[in-house]
Amino acid sequence: MDSNKFPYQRLIIFGSAGIGKTTLAKEISQRFGLPYIDIDAVLRESKKTGNLTENFLKNLTILLEADSWVTDGSYTDVQATLWARAQTLIWLDYPFGVKIARLLGRSLNRILTSSPAKKRSQEQHLPGNLQ
Repeated sequence: MDSNKFPYQRLIIFGSAGIGKTTLAKEISQRFGLPYIDIDAVLRESKKTGNLTENFLKNLTILLEADSWVTDGSYTDVQATLWARAQTLIWLDYPFGVKIARLLGRSLNRILTSSPAKKRSQEQHLPGNLQ
């Protein structure tokens, strides 16, 4: 096997809030050339029109049709569809102290570095086929 090729082409990074799911998913995406699906961005876009649950599932399903991708997290409304399409699931399960430290660090970073304009810009970014 090629040492630069990731052994799975469709994977989910799963775990509690603030644990590093997005960081790991983006690192795998960049290092191995797998498209990154930002589920939070799909949800934000789906909120803009019609039935949220229906649109969220529809929009995510379109992106999941790709041969390869990496994503982080899972929402109950789309979990069955997401997990059925994935080849593997990486579950991040760190001790409580690590979780709290990461959440506090992330929150502090957002407080110190976030601006309303930056937040609006991030919310307008749409992944893949939803642009």
